[in-house]
Amino acid sequence: MDGFPSDIVAADPTAGSVTITLATAVYPLEAVYGAAYIFLDRCYVLLDKPSESTLSVTLAAKSSTAPE
Repeated sequence: MDGFPSDIVAADPTAGSVTITLATAVYPLEAVYGAAYIFLDRCYVLLDKPSESTLSVTLAAKSSTAPE
């Protein structure tokens, strides 16, 4: 993904997913939950906490076809 630091955003085109690493000091967990909820009808959402100061959000496509 051009223009994004590789330590913050990682894309896996073959799996149809993108992972974003967020700082918990900037993005509270409640805000991340709210944003993740918006995407639930379009993709799978995985939330992880790899360290005390970061959250990892992975969005993965539910299907390879566009919605009708």
